[in-house]
Amino acid sequence: MKKIAKIAITLLLVTMLAACEDDDFGTFLRPNFPEIPVTYTNATTFGGNPFIEVSLTGTGDIQFIMEIPENSGRTIRELRKVAAGTTSINIASLNDEPNFLDAAISGNSNRITFETTLAEFKTKRASVSMDEEDILGFIFELVLDNDQVIIPIEVEVRLTE
Repeated sequence: MKKIAKIAITLLLVTMLAACEDDDFGTFLRPNFPEIPVTYTNATTFGGNPFIEVSLTGTGDIQFIMEIPENSGRTIRELRKVAAGTTSINIASLNDEPNFLDAAISGNSNRITFETTLAEFKTKRASVSMDEEDILGFIFELVLDNDQVIIPIEVEVRLTE
């Protein structure tokens, strides 16, 4: 009797698995790359997020140059929002945290530049540690000339002595 029950359960499970539709599983399993790629032309990467290095003893200037391909047919209208903090920031931080920008940065080409300093960062994000070997994170919200919103990958500032 146990053998018949095991066979019946196995057949039922096989039937249930075969009947499942997997049309939507790919939505959650594939990377969320924007239609138009954004590159950070002055950043480096070694398999992780792009980054720049900023010296704690230098000027403290932070600059990210973002660019979309010229052949995309689009231009960057503005840099609307910036989330800044540690590397634990994510896309939700763009809405959950105060905007790092005081006003949107206008653009009219395939390139836009974000500039700040360590001093301004410390003023706006006082709770974030800024010691040697700490990493600061930034996420940007770009708006194209057709009102399309693009959120490129997080970029980092690695602090050095």
